[in-house]
Amino acid sequence: MDYRKYYKGEFWIKDNKDEKLFGLLKFLEGVAYIDLFGSFISSNDKGKEVEFVFGLLENNQFCIFHNCKLQRPAPFRTSNFINFEFFVHAPPHLFKPTKDDKLEFTRVKFRFDFLSDWTGINVYSPYIDGNGNSGIKLDQPDLSELVLFEDKDLLLRVGHEYSMPLSNPFSSFELKQESWLIAEINGELDFDGVFSFLENKEDIFILLNGKEVLLTTPFVLYTKSTKEFFCFKNRINARFEPLVLSESKRIIHVPIFNLSQLTDLMDLKLFFKGWIGVSTRYPDSIRAIVTCFKQRNLNAESTFLNLVFSLEKL
Repeated sequence: MDYRKYYKGEFWIKDNKDEKLFGLLKFLEGVAYIDLFGSFISSNDKGKEVEFVFGLLENNQFCIFHNCKLQRPAPFRTSNFINFEFFVHAPPHLFKPTKDDKLEFTRVKFRFDFLSDWTGINVYSPYIDGNGNSGIKLDQPDLSELVLFEDKDLLLRVGHEYSMPLSNPFSSFELKQESWLIAEINGELDFDGVFSFLENKEDIFILLNGKEVLLTTPFVLYTKSTKEFFCFKNRINARFEPLVLSESKRIIHVPIFNLSQLTDLMDLKLFFKGWIGVSTRYPDSIRAIVTCFKQRNLNAESTFLNLVFSLEKL
């Protein structure tokens, strides 16, 4: 799904499948909404909140929109907005109706800004052989040791993807690569659990990078049967494409601590286990420190004072 386009579709409320209305799924500065041709409520209602709205789009994607706010029909308007917190989309055959229409997940795959800079993994390198011939070679990295955290409930590891462009006179494909984080969950998480987990990991990477880090939308969720769903969580100025390494985009940010430095200093699992412990014991202080790095409008003096105040409580 291209989050810069509009998608036509038909939409309906969970308990009223017979009343389907046409509309458009739109995106504005990182926020998704439905522009509905009509309304599911009457003009006498003040508004209504429903847990689910379903949709089938023209690109053959089935969507479940969560925590939706319905607007009553407005005079002189042919359409009405439906706002929601997030939506999940996948091909229709992956959705099997359940009694409560809930999905639970055992694996999460996600990306952050500067994650490729932080890992420092680069699979492409130039070479010159003994005969003076030069070219580009591909070195597949060993990721088996890059486990950031592991306990009885969770395994968090680094993943890396790269392109294999075709070589022909008519192609101009770039060599691209980027790092992912993959969480294997022993058990199941609902949406609230997934969002809480991702917010916590976003915080630690803000501290490691020393500046704002954004989670890329969408992230990928897997059920126990390995079905793949994409989750779009509304967020103003959301990042759709992370800052990645390619031939035209080199490293543009040097983190405070990168993966190699942390590996040299200590065991990765101990570091992330310690972080989880600190963030659990001192949530207010950690939140204040993270806010200092995220707020770009603060001057240096205010940032310093806020950091001192937050660190005093640790």
